[in-house]
Amino acid sequence: MSVMKLGALGLMIAAAGLVASAAPAAAKSQKLTVTLEGVADGKVIPGDYAFCVPAAQDHVTLGPNKSPKISWSAGPA
Repeated sequence: MSVMKLGALGLMIAAAGLVASAAPAAAKSQKLTVTLEGVADGKVIPGDYAFCVPAAQDHVTLGPNKSPKISWSAGPA
């Protein structure tokens, strides 16, 4: 997946995954699951959550840049 497709939110989630994967083997038995409401896995981030969106007359314009609802399951201690 490219950096452009992930966006800032995707980069934070990917970084969290890298930190979690470096945890000791005993901690891996508890899985952390992160859910973003309104953002589908492997798809482009919807315009409501984007910093910039395609514009009719120009290349891009500022988007709503709303924060999606984030929830997670209990993970390692």
